Amino acid sequence: MRLLFDPNYIQIIKLLEGKMSNENRRSWNKHARRYQKKCRFNCNVAHYLSEAYPMENELNLLGNVSGLKVLEIGSGAGQCGIAMAKQGAHVTCLDISEEQLAIGRKYAEKENVNVNFVQGDMEDLSLFSSDLFDLVFSAASISYVERIDKVFSEVFRVLKDGGRFLFSSVNPFWFALGATELWPEENNNPSYFYRGPERWKWNEEDDFEFITYRRPLQDYFNSLIDAGLHIKKFIELEPVLNRLTEDTFFFMDEKEIEMAKRFPQGMIVLSEKYIK
Repeated sequence: MRLLFDPNYIQIIKLLEGKMSNENRRSWNKHARRYQKKCRFNCNVAHYLSEAYPMENELNLLGNVSGLKVLEIGSGAGQCGIAMAKQGAHVTCLDISEEQLAIGRKYAEKENVNVNFVQGDMEDLSLFSSDLFDLVFSAASISYVERIDKVFSEVFRVLKDGGRFLFSSVNPFWFALGATELWPEENNNPSYFYRGPERWKWNEEDDFEFITYRRPLQDYFNSLIDAGLHIKKFIELEPVLNRLTEDTFFFMDEKEIEMAKRFPQGMIVLSEKYIK
């Protein structure tokens, strides 16, 4: 696999300086070890939101990945990518946080698989040559991105003809419901059609914030279409009820669990690069 990138750490950070993504980088660096200690994701199967929702072994959206060149963007510590590497895929994991990537390298070593961990911003995949990957995958990280049109255009570029792009994200309906039903004290915009950033903390006592971006569903679909990707499947994640009580309160509190039984918290979109 030919990767076009300068691995010099300082140059990567210079590219991020002045962007909101750099604030998320710093926050994830502080949060990474706590997150990985408390989350229940393993390296045997790709997840899409949390352990309370169906995973790849239940949905079978990716099929046989053996021999495929796979890029996981917004990979965190790369558990999904490692799971695919264990199935024979040639995997590169890209994330903005060097702490997440450092943890991922240890996970890959423990699982005895070769995974290439690269630091970078998914809005700019110029690290990679065009027509390189069979599959681009992203689990629950797209909402941290301000310009999904840039992401989707870059994904189209690095995919081979016939390559697939699968991502999961929080459903926009969940953010709108949350503004009035779950987190009214945060005074977030209650409109489903709100487009813009929201700042939030994982724990109230934290001295750092995350920035995520809200947008309606039409923006996801239209940006995929404008990038040249063909939408193949759309899934609104329905929780596995007997696993909701096992879901860590690190991800969902009791009120959120009750809401998740009635409204979609997550979604999956599968698209394909097809050139006539």
